[in-house]
Amino acid sequence: MLRKLSLCLLPFVLLAQTKDTGGAPAKPGAADLGSIEGRILNAKTGEPLRAATFRVWSVDSAARTEPEPVTTDEQGKFLMKGLAPGRYRLVALSKWSAMEYGARRPGGQGPPYLIGAGQHLQDIVFRLPPASVISGKILDEAGEPVERALVQTESLRFVDGKKQLVTGVSVRTNDLGEFRLTTLPAGKYLVIAGYYETEIEKTDKGTIIRAGMAKKFVPTYYPGVPDQASAAFVDLPAGGEAGGITFKLLKKPTFAVKGHVRQDVSPANRMITLSLVVSGLYLGNALARVSTANVDGSGDFEFRGVIPGSYTLAATVGGGGCCQAWLHVDVFDEDVGGLGLHIGPPAKLAGKVRIKGDAARSLAGITLTLMPRSDAFPPLRPRAKVSEDGSFQFDAVSADKFDVEVYGLLEGFYVESIRSGDQDVLDQGLNCIGTPAPLDVLLNPSGAILTGAVQDDKEQQPVTGATVVVVPQEELRRGRVMYYRTAVTDQLGNFTVKGIIPGKYKVFAWDDLEPDAYMDPEFIKAVESKGVPKEVKEGTQYAVTLTAIRASDAR
Repeated sequence: MLRKLSLCLLPFVLLAQTKDTGGAPAKPGAADLGSIEGRILNAKTGEPLRAATFRVWSVDSAARTEPEPVTTDEQGKFLMKGLAPGRYRLVALSKWSAMEYGARRPGGQGPPYLIGAGQHLQDIVFRLPPASVISGKILDEAGEPVERALVQTESLRFVDGKKQLVTGVSVRTNDLGEFRLTTLPAGKYLVIAGYYETEIEKTDKGTIIRAGMAKKFVPTYYPGVPDQASAAFVDLPAGGEAGGITFKLLKKPTFAVKGHVRQDVSPANRMITLSLVVSGLYLGNALARVSTANVDGSGDFEFRGVIPGSYTLAATVGGGGCCQAWLHVDVFDEDVGGLGLHIGPPAKLAGKVRIKGDAARSLAGITLTLMPRSDAFPPLRPRAKVSEDGSFQFDAVSADKFDVEVYGLLEGFYVESIRSGDQDVLDQGLNCIGTPAPLDVLLNPSGAILTGAVQDDKEQQPVTGATVVVVPQEELRRGRVMYYRTAVTDQLGNFTVKGIIPGKYKVFAWDDLEPDAYMDPEFIKAVESKGVPKEVKEGTQYAVTLTAIRASDAR
């Protein structure tokens, strides 16, 4: 089943997972600073874009400081000064679009560009695709317009290693039932509509706030069907408008889901938020959820207007959503009652990050995230920042099993081991049911290095801007972010990947790759034979020549 996800989507993706914070380089003199000059244009009309933004991202340790973004003038021109020598990715942004220079499409990653000492890079021209529009009307079963219906787009993207429906733009209909979904990039979209309302009820125990779908309507996909499997995609060209997207909202019998929740987290905190989410869907989609907040502390809850289906019932306490309990609920043809949830007290989890053979280096900037292995929604992902001395602490961890992910590693480093007491939790996972022992995270500075070149499959010419991915082959490592390594080829088709964890891998290269697609096992399965096997060891350097997989062959 496709999952839905509501995200704040960055139009460009940062694939680098490591950094270098050791040994600050000498500050370059004024004569060593470079500059970049160019224009940002509308890809459809060729007209200059005024007040668009140009910025750069440093991709190596030679240039750690990045100048502030600059904006274009009336001719779409920009000039950025003060660039230290090094490699940069170049990015242009407007109100509705963004693109890296050299990328094959919006959302793709471009190659790094080398700025030498005192170099002036000019004639950089971006052509940003204009925004598109979907418009139409929402009606009831009698053909009358529905005012204030919520309409939103959904599109397929790779997220967390799976192809999922991602929620995009949303609007309310006017008094004529009309809607306009604007600032959309070109692509294929589903359109879903429903009537989402908030209900406030005064009781003898206090005030109960309920938010959910109105009883009379259920979420409906264009062209008037109940699920995405029957829905029709709207193919939207850049700068175009797909009009006439008119359909009727559906009705279904609805039922109630009732129960009681208690919490041992904080007696003074009386706010418990409950959410009833269609199984496999992300909570962020307003049209796919019913939720309620009890503010009187009684713990009794009731969901109304629930259509038949399988759901996850989640109860969360704490302003930041620190603790949670959840269970699965099936609704068939009658009300469901007598449900019980208990949110236990959170655990504190401390730990230390160490560097193998080196105890003096600062570790500030590294973060740890606990990724739940359960199906709980919304997924709580506790984070902890590492101090300079390597210490860290998670202040509120729910009873669950987690994978420990480490981000912001020093360049060339990898995670050698993670232990909780005498338990190895790097691959087996951290069990936080009860009080876990402190974590000991050991970093190794001698990750394997892979260098090479990418060529096309016809004339063996270098491929600029190709995405290279080092994919783990061990079953327990598949789907774990820390085991993957990526790079983008430069203007000569060359690449370098550092900090590879010792183990067995296959190395792939694509001429154009949708972000995070390589995390999907089904996607990799289709091109498995085109990967180059490579077993790497600690502190060893390897070389490989890759043939780029065409994006059309990977679909």
